Amino acid sequence: LRQNGLDVTLAEWLDLLEALRLNLHGSTMSGFYRLCRAVLITKERDLDLFDQLFLAYFQDRRHEEALAEALRKAAEEEEHRQRQMDWLRRDGDAYLTGGCRIVFGADGSIVSLRYHGTEYAGEGCNALRLYDDKPGMYDAWDILPDYENNPRPLTLDKPLRMTALTPQAAEFTVTHKTERSRITRIIRLFRDTAAVDVEVLADWHESHKLLKVGFGSALLAKTVVCDTSAGFIRRPIHKNTTWEQARFECCSHKWFVIDAERRGLAVLNDGKYGVGITKNGVSLSLLRATERPDPQSDLGAHDFCYRIVPLAENFTACDIDRQAAVFNSPLLPCGALNVPETLRAIAAAGCLQVQAAKQSEDGGRVIVRLTEVRGGCGELDLPRPVTLCDLLERPLVKTQTLAYRPFEILTLSME
Repeated sequence: LRQNGLDVTLAEWLDLLEALRLNLHGSTMSGFYRLCRAVLITKERDLDLFDQLFLAYFQDRRHEEALAEALRKAAEEEEHRQRQMDWLRRDGDAYLTGGCRIVFGADGSIVSLRYHGTEYAGEGCNALRLYDDKPGMYDAWDILPDYENNPRPLTLDKPLRMTALTPQAAEFTVTHKTERSRITRIIRLFRDTAAVDVEVLADWHESHKLLKVGFGSALLAKTVVCDTSAGFIRRPIHKNTTWEQARFECCSHKWFVIDAERRGLAVLNDGKYGVGITKNGVSLSLLRATERPDPQSDLGAHDFCYRIVPLAENFTACDIDRQAAVFNSPLLPCGALNVPETLRAIAAAGCLQVQAAKQSEDGGRVIVRLTEVRGGCGELDLPRPVTLCDLLERPLVKTQTLAYRPFEILTLSME
């Protein structure tokens, strides 16, 4: 077209390609002609010239047959893509996916989260909250117990809207702001799982503020189960004693579960370790803005994630520790690895976690640290004998059957 005097811009050509991707030509030659004429020709005086060039080009049957075949394949690909997109269904305000029925609020909060017929979301689930944070002398170390009495305004800048849909995931974006900061959350639903991923992109420039996200739950739960470095600990939700009241902010490593015995609401995170447990519910501390000892602490751009997972069984049966490990350390492609048969057997069994593998202090052996992280006990048969050691790597006994107890750390020596 350009060679014959028609000024077709790159933007117009890209618009045509997008229109073809959307199947606006109807997979017919006449439809393709009308689409090209409408998108590429912007001046009335060029219409006749375009008609002549189009006719001259496609008078060659080879061009026409090639175009017809290309249009047919494009139509098939678009139909296949549309079928793949049909996984995200709507029921009024609710989205249905992975056995889950979820309703969002305009601010990105989860109004309803039904999984296998049970409601998991309570008031303020996935809702952002901003508080004054002025603990006094120990600025970067303390949070005051009455921080919930000092909320600060957090303005909804851009309400929740769908921004992407692929064959495997749907993305929704919502933005909040203050006078100094902007917090954008990208919420993702997935085709084959009930998990809800939330990526937080924050441009943070506050002073003495605390940003939290709440997880109000409709479950009748008495405890919050928090991950530790090699196990878990149960923390009561009620505040009947003074020492329970003092635990309004607790530590948790990769996950915590609002535990209702046979089911629960799990929250996985990739680097936020403060969990608030108060009479008003459970929350995750996202950002602070302390000034001592570092006046620039936490200021600037942040990108982190957390994941909300409804559990239809006990958290140990749902392998929540493995899910959290994958969430924090996703698999990376690599070449062939020469993994010892013993380590493969331990990993396949799933009852013990490999915490570390290192060369022994004397340099002649491989030392492997194992931990039991689910509070269970039992025995594990290995394909070949290993030497059981103490923590100082001193040999204790040679065995082919490992007996383990709840939360035990085991040290193995292999040649």
